[in-house]
Amino acid sequence: MYPWLDYLAGNTAYIRNTGVRQMKKLILSIIMVFALATASGAAVLVMSANGTFTEKPTLATAATSYDCAGKTIIVTSALTAVQSNISSASVNSWPTDRTLEVKPGGSIHPTTKFIGLNNVTPEMFGAVADAKTDGTGTDSTVALQAAFNSVAPVKLNGYYLFSNLTLPNIATVRGTGIHMSGLIAKTGSTGIAIQNSGNAEKITLEDFAIYLRNQSYTGGLNLGLSGGDTVFGTEALINNIWVRDLPTGVPGININGNVGHFGRLLAQNKGGINIVGSGNMINKVESMQSSGFVDTSMYVAGTGMVNVAGTGTTRTATV
Repeated sequence: MYPWLDYLAGNTAYIRNTGVRQMKKLILSIIMVFALATASGAAVLVMSANGTFTEKPTLATAATSYDCAGKTIIVTSALTAVQSNISSASVNSWPTDRTLEVKPGGSIHPTTKFIGLNNVTPEMFGAVADAKTDGTGTDSTVALQAAFNSVAPVKLNGYYLFSNLTLPNIATVRGTGIHMSGLIAKTGSTGIAIQNSGNAEKITLEDFAIYLRNQSYTGGLNLGLSGGDTVFGTEALINNIWVRDLPTGVPGININGNVGHFGRLLAQNKGGINIVGSGNMINKVESMQSSGFVDTSMYVAGTGMVNVAGTGTTRTATV
């Protein structure tokens, strides 16, 4: 069927130089590429250990079928809500005995929620990590929001263009470092850049930057400020986050929360930082280039340990 396989198999000099085992791996890899190409019309593929593929109609089927255990489930095209939704499965979570991968060109519908996955990426929902600090790139707001809503921890592997995002009650978003990953504001963005949706929430944000590009936002990273809600319950963590470039008077980081852990926070903007609440542990908070934030560049209140560094006036209190 494939003459080139006969050629490679018969080329004994090549086999002697490469080794039989390496040759088998090469042939298997080529077969896998061809298999993916010939099965490109299928939305959900199941890859076995020997590189063969079968098809499943939906993620729910792939999540609950016994014959998918120990195999890799591959999404090769944009799934509809019906194809993506696993809530109708007998087990409303992604089982740990099978791996889920989304290939380029594939995506999961924004309504899908996962329980049991170690993490998801925005790319799994159609995002593209091509944002630049000048505001160019692919608008990934919808895909980012879908990833946040998926329940699973979200891994940021680059820079994504966005306008406004809302964190659900329980959310974990981690990057790969403040100089390697983050969110970049789209030109013309307004309102609050990132906020939470309820109260007594458990939110973890770590290791990424938020570039707001001096757009006309009325808030940067705002948590616990919607309708007087208290954002955090126990085990909440905001760590190694850099928020920068907001208009005068708008705090880059504005948090009203209890029993939270806040550390290595940097706001590089004119509006400074505002953190209030009780039972908080606050350590290594820094404000740069701040001015015009009422009578101070930083205001931190908490019942825990406070270690603050700033370029302007700092006011701390115990409440």
